[in-house]
Amino acid sequence: DLTTLKLWMRLRQRLPGDEPRRLLALGYPDALVAPENYARVLGAETAARLRWRDDSDSVLRWHGLHGKLDRIVDSVSLFTLCGYKLDCIDISAARGDEIIADMNQPLPRELEGKFDVVYDGGTLEHCFNIAQAIKNMALACKVGGFCVNINPLNVYNHGFYNLSPTFYTDFYGCNGFKMLDLVMLS
Repeated sequence: DLTTLKLWMRLRQRLPGDEPRRLLALGYPDALVAPENYARVLGAETAARLRWRDDSDSVLRWHGLHGKLDRIVDSVSLFTLCGYKLDCIDISAARGDEIIADMNQPLPRELEGKFDVVYDGGTLEHCFNIAQAIKNMALACKVGGFCVNINPLNVYNHGFYNLSPTFYTDFYGCNGFKMLDLVMLS
């Protein structure tokens, strides 16, 4: 959403260097932002270079947003223009280019410490072994990198868990991370 898009821009400013920063997303991060908001956040010139998904209609139906948005951006295009190289990890190949791994199991060693940002836009609550899944996020993150979690606090019958803010502050605090922001959206 728009709040998350602004977050990506703020995070990129915190990461030094001009080269693309590695971003690992748990699942494919569909960009569900109204088209007019891209120019407001990215600037008109950058927004004009975005690629739009050919299957926008089916993706919007899947998210229950058909009729609320008319099209959606290709996330690889969006993240590239924001200064990131997007990798996605998932239990199965839904899009075809995912890193196949089960977040309920230990993270493959070759992924440890490789990513500047590890992004959970709504996967953690679907992992039954949530302790292993969040540990995997922390392990995938480089020293000095960021973990971003967007999970439900109070959504009935969605995934296995609704997560209290103390889940994040306690886990990340006990594992050497510094909490930069804790935001609750309605």
